Amino acid sequence: MVSMEPAEETFTSPHRATGWVGLVTMAVALAVTLDDGTDLKHLAFASAVVLFGAVSAVIFLRPELVVHEDHLFVRNSLRDFTIPWTSIQAIVVRYVMEVDAGEQVVRADAFGRSPRQLRNQRRATAVGAEPDYTEVVVVRLREIAAARGGLRPDAAGDGARPAWSWRWLDVSVLAVLALVTVVLVVLA
Repeated sequence: MVSMEPAEETFTSPHRATGWVGLVTMAVALAVTLDDGTDLKHLAFASAVVLFGAVSAVIFLRPELVVHEDHLFVRNSLRDFTIPWTSIQAIVVRYVMEVDAGEQVVRADAFGRSPRQLRNQRRATAVGAEPDYTEVVVVRLREIAAARGGLRPDAAGDGARPAWSWRWLDVSVLAVLALVTVVLVVLA
């Protein structure tokens, strides 16, 4: 079960600025649209703009990694994962950060790299440049996991396994916004 103690460290998505830009863009587009008119076509467009803002918030603002004493909490766009430290066998970054917890690999979608970033990171590492934010997070998580009994190939977690749950409120809001947008577009 998830403990309710306060977080020790929190690593937010490196793409938060993109999310805030998306929300500001949504607000401006919504204001301009509703200022221009409130007929069905304008409302259909406004609904699509609000849907864009909600998707931006879910994808860019919501994801984070939260360190607790007994587990790592991975908050992705629509699902949350609780991973006991003792069940973590490896933490790697390929295109996204992957936390290997034995039978299950949990992906932290917000923490990743494009193929170009991977290539540039290898070159930068070879010449001794500063690591990027994602690499700093991975190194810190590896340190914490090793100190708390994880990062062993045989880590079984004393029977503790990762748990996950859907973010039903977020899923529902996106579904309702999408449905309203489709209905308004069809009616317009």
